[in-house]
Amino acid sequence: MDPEAYRRLAFASQSAFMQDEQIGTASYSTAYAPFRNDRGTVLAYLAMPYFARQSELEQEKAAGFAALVNLFALLFLLSALAAALITAWTTRPLDLLRKGLERIGLGARNVPIAYAGNDELGQLVQVYNTKVEELRRSAERLARSERESAWREMAQQVAHEIKNPLTPMKLAIQHFQRTWTPDAPDAKPRLEKLTAGLVEQIDTLGRIAGEFSDFAQMPPAHPQRLNLRAIAATAVSLFAGNTGTVQLKEGPEVMVNADKEHLLRVLNNLIKNALQAVPDEVLPRIEVSVSSRDGMAVLEVCDNGSGIPADVSDKIFTPNFTTKSSGMGLGLAMVKRMVEQAGGNVRFETSTESGKTGTSFFVELPLLP
Repeated sequence: MDPEAYRRLAFASQSAFMQDEQIGTASYSTAYAPFRNDRGTVLAYLAMPYFARQSELEQEKAAGFAALVNLFALLFLLSALAAALITAWTTRPLDLLRKGLERIGLGARNVPIAYAGNDELGQLVQVYNTKVEELRRSAERLARSERESAWREMAQQVAHEIKNPLTPMKLAIQHFQRTWTPDAPDAKPRLEKLTAGLVEQIDTLGRIAGEFSDFAQMPPAHPQRLNLRAIAATAVSLFAGNTGTVQLKEGPEVMVNADKEHLLRVLNNLIKNALQAVPDEVLPRIEVSVSSRDGMAVLEVCDNGSGIPADVSDKIFTPNFTTKSSGMGLGLAMVKRMVEQAGGNVRFETSTESGKTGTSFFVELPLLP
């Protein structure tokens, strides 16, 4: 018996002992255990040598470890799947609430969240639904208030514009009544002058009513494939009476999808505004050009006027705003509406520096191949 095994069992009182031993080149493992009688007295020591190969032992250990790792991996996957299912089930109402908050807006269609639970999350959903209803009522009140405010402002503007020609008409008629003598030698010329003035003022009233009507009821667009350069040439030809003042620069043919009448009105407004922006002592020089850039068709109307001051540049496209002594200030507002209706945008660049004054309006529309 190996001395170390005897020492462990006899003196250290171990119940068993196992160690590696060797005889020549043969290695093996031996397990030792005491053999006792029914009174617990040690009668002998039992040695059980194990002559299996060490490689087989290592393989068995590796297989055991592999089985243990696979078991733990399976348990981990099952726990991860269970955690994902539990998380999805518990956070589904929160996800609904998140999507509802993402969609919420003043002009959007805000839909309440359906949740039957009466827990803390249910209370949160209930508060959300209450706020959605309050937002809907507030949006309705705001829209009603904005419509009423717009109509009040429009009515005030119409009344103001109509009063302007009515006042001189009234004064002219009153003066004519006080001084009218049928037998006077200048009676006929005075009557003709009065009627001509009244007709001119009536025409002004009709123009005011027409411009407000056009702005309030924008005609529906009928888009079609158009050659923007040909439309620009047509608009420029309308101002042919101003020889040399309105010119169309050379450029390529550019195709867009827009309403022909709207484009003509846009160009007419921009060219007319450009002519009016030039001081009386300066010879107008208006240049119209058509080009393409970054997938957009670009229409440019450039003038040599006095430029737009910086303090009013942000009001140029605002309805009822004008820097001229006459007009209702609806032309550029209509231009912006018609261009945006065609899927484009309008902007301007201006300069008020001495010797470099002028303004360029750019109309950008989606380019067709």
